[in-house]
Amino acid sequence: MVTSRVTEVDGTTTQVIKGYDATTLNTDPNMELIFGELKPLSSLFSAAIKRMKDKSEAKAFDEIRDRKLDGVYYLC
Repeated sequence: MVTSRVTEVDGTTTQVIKGYDATTLNTDPNMELIFGELKPLSSLFSAAIKRMKDKSEAKAFDEIRDRKLDGVYYLC
């Protein structure tokens, strides 16, 4: 079994799509069907990763803020 990080899969998909767009393969009807479905899904996947990253960063900032507030409450 092979394991991959989510961001690695996203990066690979993005590179494959860019490579496809830059070649003459994009005129092949079969490839158009495959990549026609892959492109929007790749965009959704990238957006989901960005949301997860933003949420993770926000949680870290919340924890820093909470520790500082706890420190203030201990002084009072």
